[in-house]
Amino acid sequence: MKKICCLAVGIILFLAVGVVATASTIPEVVEKIISEKDLNTEEIQSVVSVDYSDLPEQIDIENIDKTNLEIYEVNIANEKLFVLTFGGEQFESPALIEQRQFLSFGYSGEMTDGFLESVGGVSMAADRGYVMMRDGSITGISTNLDVVNAVDGRIEIVIYKNGKSINFGNEISALSNGAQKDYDVQSTGVVTFEAGDTISVYADGVDDAIWKDVITMIEITTN
Repeated sequence: MKKICCLAVGIILFLAVGVVATASTIPEVVEKIISEKDLNTEEIQSVVSVDYSDLPEQIDIENIDKTNLEIYEVNIANEKLFVLTFGGEQFESPALIEQRQFLSFGYSGEMTDGFLESVGGVSMAADRGYVMMRDGSITGISTNLDVVNAVDGRIEIVIYKNGKSINFGNEISALSNGAQKDYDVQSTGVVTFEAGDTISVYADGVDDAIWKDVITMIEITTN
């Protein structure tokens, strides 16, 4: 947390960049500022929110969006101080922003059972795949492929995490030749991974099924 403090004309300015001050933390913020200025916190008589429409003459601010700042007047002993915080009582802590990314897998040409390749054409395996850099969840998977030899059954696109299959993937009918596709999504927190985990994809079909030109994308969601 970056803090900028200054004492001038009996005013203390405190900017907590990127930190939202809530009703429960405002007294702590005030106490910290006062203590840093070697003032006695026991002498604080009141802490009240300042009305933007009636700012004290000691405060001269321009071009500041009042929705981003909250001003508090602190009456302590014989001094009047003002604390400016980023946020305020009316603000809630911001939720973590989810980021969605995509892992690309594929296979060019005909295949039966086997692991797909990375976007760079590297063959994957149970212990060889994309290494996760952050904790997160697998929230989607889609596949497009061409069935070459139709059979009564299906082709399963199976996700592997650290060499073990997980219960989430695509199921594609192999009943007819030609382009086939499937896609599935799920909520965050259902299938999770940790930083350092390895993700790969395996295509598993019924006997005699042949397909080609597989394109698979996995959606991952991280904070």
